[in-house]
Amino acid sequence: MRDSFVPITYNGKTTYSKINSAYSKGGPELAIKVLNTNFGLDISEYATVNFYGMVDIIDAVGGIEAELTKAEVATASQNMYALNACIKEISENMGQKPSEHYITKPGVHHLNGIQAVAYSRIRKTKNVWGTNNDYGRTDRQRYVMEQLFNKALTLPES
Repeated sequence: MRDSFVPITYNGKTTYSKINSAYSKGGPELAIKVLNTNFGLDISEYATVNFYGMVDIIDAVGGIEAELTKAEVATASQNMYALNACIKEISENMGQKPSEHYITKPGVHHLNGIQAVAYSRIRKTKNVWGTNNDYGRTDRQRYVMEQLFNKALTLPES
């Protein structure tokens, strides 16, 4: 979880901080070092992308399928992590019209990259597995990544 409080050694000094701060302090190298050190891992190869790169990757595999709950598609303008608020932010930053990506009905949807990344950012709303807050968000993120990897495995070699 991104809010895990762990020791992080940066510039020769060790402090306790949220694990997600390792990336902002020292980029992917420090983030990987912190994960390996604190959790007994041996990660040596990785890729890092931002939201917009992830949009492109999901679009490259043709999108993903996801089931959205009524609560997930409800308009909540006061919640910047609501689905359509995230769609609006991502679309505008990518020079696209948000209205072309909005989702207003629950159920199974074929999500494009913008929609899938927005879906993975939803907070404070129960998902189809019944979890919310950061647990619900990490459930969504894992699901999107699983769908992405499964689709990538079925792509023809070029």
